[in-house]
Amino acid sequence: MTSAIQKKTAYTPRRPEDSLLYKVINDSRDEFLRSVDSDPDSRGMPKFVRKEFEKFLGCGFYENGVTRISCKDGKCGEDYWLPTSCKCRGFCPSCGGRRMNEFAINLDERVIPDVPVRQYVVSVPIPLRYLMISNHELTLVINRLIINAIRALLRKKSRKLSVDDGVIGAVTFLQRFGSGLNFHLHYHILVLDGVFKECPDDINVPEFVPTPDITDADIGDLVRRVSRSVTKYLVRERILEEITLHPAEGIELSLNQDGSEALSACKSASVASRIAFGIRSGKKVRRVGANMFGYGKEKGQITGPLCASYGGFSVHANREVKQYEREELKKLITYIARPAVALDRLSFTDSGDIKVELKTPWPDGSTAIVLSQMELLEKLAALVPYPEKNLVIYSGCLAPNHKMRTDIVPTQNSATPTPGDSASPVEGPPKPRNRHIPWAELLKKTFEIDVFSCRKCGGPTKVMAFIGDPREISKIMKAFKLHSPPPPRSAGQNLVYEFEN
Repeated sequence: MTSAIQKKTAYTPRRPEDSLLYKVINDSRDEFLRSVDSDPDSRGMPKFVRKEFEKFLGCGFYENGVTRISCKDGKCGEDYWLPTSCKCRGFCPSCGGRRMNEFAINLDERVIPDVPVRQYVVSVPIPLRYLMISNHELTLVINRLIINAIRALLRKKSRKLSVDDGVIGAVTFLQRFGSGLNFHLHYHILVLDGVFKECPDDINVPEFVPTPDITDADIGDLVRRVSRSVTKYLVRERILEEITLHPAEGIELSLNQDGSEALSACKSASVASRIAFGIRSGKKVRRVGANMFGYGKEKGQITGPLCASYGGFSVHANREVKQYEREELKKLITYIARPAVALDRLSFTDSGDIKVELKTPWPDGSTAIVLSQMELLEKLAALVPYPEKNLVIYSGCLAPNHKMRTDIVPTQNSATPTPGDSASPVEGPPKPRNRHIPWAELLKKTFEIDVFSCRKCGGPTKVMAFIGDPREISKIMKAFKLHSPPPPRSAGQNLVYEFEN
């Protein structure tokens, strides 16, 4: 017997071929890549970008691999056939959503202790964004300088409480997109709102000392410190000219790590909300609702509570999560770690273009942008991150190898420690939790869906096999009447999978 709750929470595989994003990429990918390859100066798209498009078109289809889950008792004969995902980091909404929830659960339950947390959102000047878009190492250096400035602020505040050389903890998310699918590299940094101080040997857990309230003046000093330290570094490394503070001649080419002029052009155009290729090359993206009249003068910038700007840098630090507000913390992390593309904000226009609804109106009044299918792929290509490059950085006492980390983060065989608790005997040393969260556990914690409870009889289930051979999968699809194979790829490409007649 299947209860109403079981029916409601039963897992149903999605149909990726029904989404607008899949249809556009499937129809226009080959034409887009051919147009880029035909430009003798572009050298085409790099392999990792092409692979991202290819893997996306196989995400969620049985032909790419299936896992068989069966009723453990075998009495009801129920079988689940679950397709694999592409696990891409660029623009796949499904894999991005999984990664978002995994980060939220992991940071909440396994990394961040029960202390106040503040979010710092740091943006950099547009000229610096052009230098960072194709150089990951420079992006990491800027992050380190920002963390150093925040550390100086918190230590200064903690000295008023007689705490010298306190240790901060921070997690940085390198967010690479804006709501208009433009390349907008900025920093979302979750910082423990205080410092840890080392305690005598008879104390088990380092003591956390909340800092006094952060003020507008503190944020003003912080953004100026960030601006000065970053500028000094860029001048010292001869990235900026010392007198004019303009980018040095030819510096963009020397910092470029893409190995492809085409990808660099996509990123540069995306930063400026322009089009890189096609008949509208060099033009601004089409906006909906923008007031195009007037003299083009910028309005005076409004600085809100705990928000400040200086020299093109801006810092927003007004979002604070109080101690033990773990649900609020998870909501904040899911917002920061959200995927770049939201399918519910994409729609076709009457002319066949794609309308992208903006999360909030832009300063000129724009509520949406309009892209052709080729222009959309250009924007997606710019959002694909470098392979094997971290987009989340742990700093201070939350860094993986910091000596204090194992004493403050939640562990598998102990509850979250309370600062100041005396050492108590435990059965063996605490075991740090594994960062990876299994797919079944993630589904249960996120959607209350238990794939290891049979949807037919309610009994336990178990994983029987993983099948990756397309021919075997084709037989299974016919035998169990699973949904049809992926739509044929666009003209000019051979099908990746083979199916039996």
